[in-house]
Amino acid sequence: MSFSSRGQNDKADSFFNQKALTIAKKTGDRQSEGIALRHMGDTCHVLGQYEKSIVLFEKNLVIADESKDEDNMSLCHLKIDACHLSMGS
Repeated sequence: MSFSSRGQNDKADSFFNQKALTIAKKTGDRQSEGIALRHMGDTCHVLGQYEKSIVLFEKNLVIADESKDEDNMSLCHLKIDACHLSMGS
């Protein structure tokens, strides 16, 4: 699959992150699953899809909490806060 035009970058990002998420879930790799969710959340945030972004960051937060990854937990909280700030709430 090719995403050559600049306007296709978001589609490419979404496609490859979704693919990574699918593979991580199939293999049971929770850390990679969290990373894919975080990247998908970042993409949604850039696109102004703040509610969707928050849902993805919250899913990543659950995974980070399971593994006691405090750095990732902190990052998730910061990203969720950034979404709320972008929404004006």
